[in-house]
Amino acid sequence: MTENNVSHKTTSGATYPSALSHLNISPPNLLPTIPPVTRLAVGASIFRRSRLTNAPPRLLLVRRAVGEPSFPGLWETPGGGVEPYETILDGVVREVKEETGLVVGRITRCYDVYNFRGRSGKAIRKWQFEVEIEGEGEEVIVLDPTEHDQFLWVREEEVQGLAITTEGHRGVIVNSFRLRKAGIVAVGGGGVDAGGVGV
Repeated sequence: MTENNVSHKTTSGATYPSALSHLNISPPNLLPTIPPVTRLAVGASIFRRSRLTNAPPRLLLVRRAVGEPSFPGLWETPGGGVEPYETILDGVVREVKEETGLVVGRITRCYDVYNFRGRSGKAIRKWQFEVEIEGEGEEVIVLDPTEHDQFLWVREEEVQGLAITTEGHRGVIVNSFRLRKAGIVAVGGGGVDAGGVGV
């Protein structure tokens, strides 16, 4: 077994490969090393395999409730901010549970990491993970109606026809399909966002 295939466990009980060990860190320990970033966030790509041979996978998207102050009625992957008391990896497990009712059994890979500016103008760094759900094929999704009011399992070609929160997030979603096909284990990120914040 190679080092990258060795499984570790988060405090929330999900397993993850060695390639993601550097993300088993909390905001108070990481933020001082990555100025001007002031907040950390996570997103989860949750795929459901078809029972049909060679059928394309579907990705879970949730629609922001119409009462949400940011991007009401638009589609996104589950996710949110990382709390100070938890690690980045525990944050994605918690966000999936809070927003969908699903329990993450394994964090399989990191697809993307990028910076963006929030409503306050402050820099946020976000990681997009692929996760595997316990009881795959028997998922029961429970939404918090104050945050999200609908969910969809979509194929890659259906993403372009949906109203996504931002074009940047649409790109992250499409990229998750492509990197999954390529079998990418983890990416380190790079580049500069539209607000001029380096990743």
